Amino acid sequence: MLRRHGLRFARVYVTGNGRFCSSDSLTTGSFTVTALQTGRRTGEVTEFGADFVQHCDDAFAALRGTVHYKKG
Repeated sequence: MLRRHGLRFARVYVTGNGRFCSSDSLTTGSFTVTALQTGRRTGEVTEFGADFVQHCDDAFAALRGTVHYKKG
């Protein structure tokens, strides 16, 4: 979670294998949470899913992906 000018917003920034976006200010994208379950007593995340899109350097081409996590 990032804070800018007192506002909080979520962010996804994917890097790896020597590849990254060269300009943080021109990196855009979105993500959609597709699943979220937590433990009743603990609030611990037991399942999470999301689809994401990341555009580097204001380019049309995009990195697209899906993340799934399930405890156990």
